[in-house]
Amino acid sequence: MKKKRNSSLTPVKSKPRAWLRWLNLSVVILSLLALLAPTAKPTYFWPLAILGLATPALLILHALFVAFWALRKNIYALLSLGILIMSASAVTGLYGLAFTRKIKPTDLKVVTYNVRRLQSFPNQDAKVSPADFKNQIQLLTPDVLCLQEFVSSAEERTAYLQVLESLGLKYLVYHEERSNLLIASRYPLTAIKNHYYGNQVNGYQIAELQHKGKSINIINVHLRSNYVTGLTNQLAENGDLIEKETWRNIRQVLAKYKTAAITRTRQAENIAQTLTSFHDPNIICGDFNDTGQSYTYTQLKGNRKDAFLTDGKAWGSTYAGKIPGLRIDYILYDPKLSVARCQRAAPGFSDHRPVIAYFDL
Repeated sequence: MKKKRNSSLTPVKSKPRAWLRWLNLSVVILSLLALLAPTAKPTYFWPLAILGLATPALLILHALFVAFWALRKNIYALLSLGILIMSASAVTGLYGLAFTRKIKPTDLKVVTYNVRRLQSFPNQDAKVSPADFKNQIQLLTPDVLCLQEFVSSAEERTAYLQVLESLGLKYLVYHEERSNLLIASRYPLTAIKNHYYGNQVNGYQIAELQHKGKSINIINVHLRSNYVTGLTNQLAENGDLIEKETWRNIRQVLAKYKTAAITRTRQAENIAQTLTSFHDPNIICGDFNDTGQSYTYTQLKGNRKDAFLTDGKAWGSTYAGKIPGLRIDYILYDPKLSVARCQRAAPGFSDHRPVIAYFDL
């Protein structure tokens, strides 16, 4: 008896192409390597730092693979689902899952904000006026404000310092010659250390805060930037893999990222080592210029808690530029302290979003 041939009207069950399986396996392997990035020192093997940076994109691909294979009832869905489970901290770093919020009053509202040298974003030629600066800080209503990329010129900064004082943030800690970093507070602060690295832009501050009978060390941090924003924007807008110029730009991006990742490693290790001599509870605020899947973040976090992971809600990305999904601004805190909630605010005039944490003392 002859087998019946499929006619053009007979539905044929399509099979996923082999290349999809290979793509899924490739993304799985890359993701497993990315899981090593937080503990792999870029000084020894920097490419893993790139994979750590790419974690948001890899996780989105896995979510798509899970949906695709699940609809086809294919066991491959378990591969990507397993990676998503293993990457739980990276997932919650991108999207906060704290849907219940405590509404009781809190004792201390801490804000960290990279103000981008007070040059309005995206127009770098426009300077943010003291009045606009006041409006933005007034909306944030901080008790303690940690600023990165503040104005360093003594002549320029006077008007902005007056704004902070007029808002009740009268306790100010900054370096007289280099005020790229600044801590402002409603409560008494004692400056302990202002330290800048060789480029005189990146560094850290340590100040002692006295509030409600407690002594808390506030650490304001700004680590080395990748300096690839212009190139990545150019690649995103005009990149063509056929063109030699595109590959030249890609090589430049990788070279700059390698240098920056190694520099941040040294800076983070230096700060972590410095903080070992301080015994009071501490809060680290700042722009790390690195994601939660990085060696830099791991070094500074240590045994501290991440305010957004503890009680953040919705999207956590803090960089408001064209590269999506980057959470590079943090508030880390000593386990002796307690966070009631954490949130990010609108970017205002900067390409960074302010991060806000409410502490119960």
